[in-house]
Amino acid sequence: MNDIFNNIKSYLTLINTNDLFVHTDISKGFKVAFNSSKNDYIAEHIQLLLKLNCNLLIPVYNYNFSKLKVFDVVNDTSQVGVINEYFRKNFAQWQTPIPFFSVAGTGRLPEINLGHKINVFDDSSIWSHLYNNNSAIMYYGASFSCTTIIHFVEEISSTLRYRYSKRFDGKVILSTNEIKNICINMHVRPLNYYLGYDWVKLEYDLFENNIIKQFKDGLTDIKIINVNKLVDFWLNKLYENELYFLDNKSVFWVKPMLNKLKRPFELTDFEK
Repeated sequence: MNDIFNNIKSYLTLINTNDLFVHTDISKGFKVAFNSSKNDYIAEHIQLLLKLNCNLLIPVYNYNFSKLKVFDVVNDTSQVGVINEYFRKNFAQWQTPIPFFSVAGTGRLPEINLGHKINVFDDSSIWSHLYNNNSAIMYYGASFSCTTIIHFVEEISSTLRYRYSKRFDGKVILSTNEIKNICINMHVRPLNYYLGYDWVKLEYDLFENNIIKQFKDGLTDIKIINVNKLVDFWLNKLYENELYFLDNKSVFWVKPMLNKLKRPFELTDFEK
């Protein structure tokens, strides 16, 4: 385990990474002995990640805002990963008050839009911060299919036509004494239609172009991508083919419908 840890640490130094966005699956992370305490086991994984000497940014997504219209930053738990919630409660120095896609982290709070009107994936979002600050994404055992930044690339590409903008109004509880009204805008999947991404092809293309680096030893399977290279590569692919991200099943119905409409999808095409 020491070899793979040191190799990863050296690689992050080589690519000059300060901020490391980590998708997690603890079962394929660093080899850590389990000594009867689940919390100690989780904490040891986090402590190893902290020893990589990067600011950690970990998704603590909670998707209840669309139904409840309320996001409680302190009390709403992460719905993505065992490590994520434990990190949020015990190690994080800040958490973004963004419904759906909140992120917790160490080090400085990124300069992002925390105002009343927020587009989750635009050029004032945390994904833009990652792109503009030579950050990296780590898949700490996690599947490549959890790559949230793909929606940022769609947003800034100006080619996005197969998702449509939707508004979510509600309240964010910042503390017991502070509540603010908020308006979230983001592009969503067409309601009641299948829309999937070709994750196998997307990951393969990144390997073929030396954009993704894998560190594997036994069950440990960790991948790292420089955000700048990822975003630029994907933007070029979208400019060549606006449906590049989609799998064949999606393209089968999306392409004819877009050709028929002669415009991007709109909310009223799928929702009343």
